[in-house]
Amino acid sequence: MVVPKLLPYAVHEPPTGFDSLTAKAHGIIPLSAQRAFRDRHAHWFDRAVSVSAVALGIRHPKALLRFLSLRRTAQTFHYGHESPDHFVELHRCGKPGAPLVVFMHGGAWFSGRPWMYRLISTALNRRGMDVGIVGYGTYKTLPPIPGTRLPDPALDGTADPAVVLGHVDHQVDDLQHCLEFLMLDPRSPYSADQVPIFLSGHSSGAHICSLFLLRETLGAPGYNTLPRRVQGFVGLSGVYDVAVHHEYEARRGVHEISGMGACNGGLARFHRNSPTTLAGMLTPEQAGALPPFLIVHGVDDETVPFTNSLVFASNLAGHGGRVKTAWLPEMDHQGTVAALMMHTDSEVERHISAFMESAEKVGIGNTLKSKL
Repeated sequence: MVVPKLLPYAVHEPPTGFDSLTAKAHGIIPLSAQRAFRDRHAHWFDRAVSVSAVALGIRHPKALLRFLSLRRTAQTFHYGHESPDHFVELHRCGKPGAPLVVFMHGGAWFSGRPWMYRLISTALNRRGMDVGIVGYGTYKTLPPIPGTRLPDPALDGTADPAVVLGHVDHQVDDLQHCLEFLMLDPRSPYSADQVPIFLSGHSSGAHICSLFLLRETLGAPGYNTLPRRVQGFVGLSGVYDVAVHHEYEARRGVHEISGMGACNGGLARFHRNSPTTLAGMLTPEQAGALPPFLIVHGVDDETVPFTNSLVFASNLAGHGGRVKTAWLPEMDHQGTVAALMMHTDSEVERHISAFMESAEKVGIGNTLKSKL
């Protein structure tokens, strides 16, 4: 594993620049107001993305045309519970038996929509891969569902009841239900074909995917149906240690408006929801049963510093997991997905293509018992 020399994840350094302003604002604005913004106004983040997408389309008309073309050709299927959030947007490359990349979008656990990541399909389709972008419940849109795991009502002494609005366990469930639909439901184009399946995600989406895989492999209650057809995982700019990243968010003064803390159950539950911690619990047999991981992160990422990925990859590899890494210089948090969306034959695209081709040739799959 090649490790960059620069380690920017200095959570104890005083904030500078814009971070110093958000830190000061956190000290002035009442805590109740910050949490109210988190719980009731996350849709403003999606609206801001919509506005920036319009501006981006004006500056890059070719990308706009590709986006509109993908919108016309997309196939949308609903899965799981009767909810408008539970759907998968399929973009097929036209190649029979093509591998399927199941992609979880980012959005800090409380925002984001599949259409925002639609353009990644162009690069992956060009490489002979189908893409399924998963719509899933985000924080505040996730009602308590009978039979699912709910967070403890007491978090960390702060008496923040809003966490019951949604929890990462629900999001992991959504991913599992989507995979079950894609592989088993007669409505799915893949129910009759044993195509290779890869998981991928950006930011919080990478966290959800890796949490799903590690919980499945460790045999956590309710997580024992890992499909054999999952051949690998690609994490882009992911969060893998929630506790460490919470420290970083707190230093910047954004931890109370971010969906991460509440959606991951508060301080008392951060470690159980951190793939880095779970990787340290793997036995050699379990680590060998995991599909291979490709961890991609920009070295200049100031939203989720790349050392969060670095420590996770090192911990997973140290316990016997199969890990490849790509540390990309002069790339920020959105750069990993922007490279796929806006550029032809980007470094990110090449890393993903080589990783998936290697996994397919070896035929790596999960060897644990599966109900699917």
